[in-house]
Amino acid sequence: MLIVSKLSKANQEFISSLSSSGESRSQLVSIGLARTLASMLPMPTSPVECIKTFFRMNQEINVRDKVYTLNELMVLDTEKVTDLIKAFYYYRYNAIYPSKVIILSKSFPLEDLFEITRYFGNETINLIKDNPTKLMYVQNEFSKLMDSIFTTEAE
Repeated sequence: MLIVSKLSKANQEFISSLSSSGESRSQLVSIGLARTLASMLPMPTSPVECIKTFFRMNQEINVRDKVYTLNELMVLDTEKVTDLIKAFYYYRYNAIYPSKVIILSKSFPLEDLFEITRYFGNETINLIKDNPTKLMYVQNEFSKLMDSIFTTEAE
């Protein structure tokens, strides 16, 4: 079990601010956390037959453990966060091993070019576009928190 008092004052304040405001379950916080956690996961070293199966077999238990650890600190929408982690992971995989065919829509041509709409819904895309500063802050703070928590656990 993680003891909050062992975290830095900045990490404690970040957790407290999200918890007391109720933001810890918000879509934007879920996106920031998911992006942070997904970026920490190793990718396959060569193309795989099915990235979803690869994730389930190689990453899902680790992901759930990390999400549940964080859920002990602040109430999260664990399913939303886990689903978004998968989406970011699949997106990263596709960036490394891109599809041979793409389809561009009139609504999101740039997003379609990079196949973002394949993994994220319009609501998520628009939330990211409309809140870049807040998302950057949340993601950066979660990155510091992850370093602190998972470095502390490893010791």
